[in-house]
Amino acid sequence: TTAYMRRELTAHGPQQPVVWTALDDVSPVAVCAVLAAEDWLFFHHGSLDWDSQRLVFTKLLHADLSAGGSTITQQLARNLFLGPDRTPRRKAREYVLAYMLSQAVPKARQLELYLNLVEWGPGVWGIGAASRHWFGKVPNELTPTEAVLLATILPAPHRGLAYAGTPTARRAQEKAVDWLWHTTLLDNIERGATSARLRLWGIYVAAGHDPIEARALVEQEFGPEPGADGAAQARRRAAASRCAEGRSSGDIPDDGGKDATVVESRRLAPR
Repeated sequence: TTAYMRRELTAHGPQQPVVWTALDDVSPVAVCAVLAAEDWLFFHHGSLDWDSQRLVFTKLLHADLSAGGSTITQQLARNLFLGPDRTPRRKAREYVLAYMLSQAVPKARQLELYLNLVEWGPGVWGIGAASRHWFGKVPNELTPTEAVLLATILPAPHRGLAYAGTPTARRAQEKAVDWLWHTTLLDNIERGATSARLRLWGIYVAAGHDPIEARALVEQEFGPEPGADGAAQARRRAAASRCAEGRSSGDIPDDGGKDATVVESRRLAPR
């Protein structure tokens, strides 16, 4: 168990068991959505993203201990060994532990640990438990909409899917969808359809619907989100390396061009 898990166990009692999921058994769309939302240069920097840390240092100088700017390695170190306390001392320890992790643990293993050990809802630890808890499926079956929603829970897991309906989370979702498209994990049609589903889901949540109820209403409007066919699965596997490298591709699939995205978005837009 991690420091965060022990803290939650003490405060709130028994938690859902971790369902360990190998990195290869997580949908590439889900992995890339997490990277886009949390640390899209993860495979490029060391333990710290210095551009983000400049902002953190500036905040600290003004006694602002709000969260933000932490890399996946820092978040992993915090979850494993520290806790959520926001103090300069804890931040300094986090830097040291993150550096030690980056020297001892390969990036792919860090990402696998992160996906399996962070919280994705109240007492829901790891992407295996999260995908079952929120969507009733295993992680390699997550659709693009589900993957993006899960990724945007991470900054405030105690609020669960309700947090994914906030304006801050909606901006993160738009960023994640764009990155999935730029890395060709989504084609033009899938990009438009995913954005439309997320937009309508957000409208329902903002109107006061329970997040799970909102998801059912979206499916009533658009129908169940289709799974990836063989061609899409092959394209996503090939595109996953671009996501890991933190780069986009100039070879965006030609599925009717940008006009197709506009047409699909209009077709799926709320009536």
